[in-house]
Amino acid sequence: MIKVLVVDDHPLIVHGLITALSASDDIEVVGEAPDGQSAVRSALRLHPDVITMELDLPDMSGLVVTERIIEEAEITANGWSPQIIILTSSKEDKIVIASIQAGACGYLLKSSPLQDIVMAIRDVGEGRSVLTSSVTGALVRQVRRTVHAHELSAREYDVLRLVAQGLTNNAIARLLVVKPSTVKTHLEHIYKKMDASCRMLAVTRAREYGFIV
Repeated sequence: MIKVLVVDDHPLIVHGLITALSASDDIEVVGEAPDGQSAVRSALRLHPDVITMELDLPDMSGLVVTERIIEEAEITANGWSPQIIILTSSKEDKIVIASIQAGACGYLLKSSPLQDIVMAIRDVGEGRSVLTSSVTGALVRQVRRTVHAHELSAREYDVLRLVAQGLTNNAIARLLVVKPSTVKTHLEHIYKKMDASCRMLAVTRAREYGFIV
């Protein structure tokens, strides 16, 4: 069951999203938060698997909230690692890039069909990144302004190729006959070498550089 926290201060948006998510047998909405402070508190208390995040919150930017939640999760002893999807109205490249750099692993517009949002939450909850056309375009344009990544090792290349195919860490571990923790370590090395903050950005940069198809 994928546990979801909805962060948004627009009641109609929240109601529509919760209604759509509640219709899915594999998704449970465990909470909602109308502002940044309550979002952080709810996330730390409920430990959701996925958080949908509005950027324009009453008390602070959703980017700041995203960073705070991820920072808190990193020091949590039980290994909690929430996946955050930005769900907003902005199409600006700089906002998309800032969201990914803040640690979000997905970026969707509120105008997206509800079924697409539900599918994105399911994908992210299962360890896959959400690469919409708007996000891909923004990332590629950013990549063209960056230097090439350091060379990856053969095993890191294998992990990155499987990530690009949408496989979860556990699935990759089974294929490569290693522990999931080993896959996680390889990913951390990949992120550092490619100056990437998440799977989505690493895959996009690898495709731009020609590392993978």
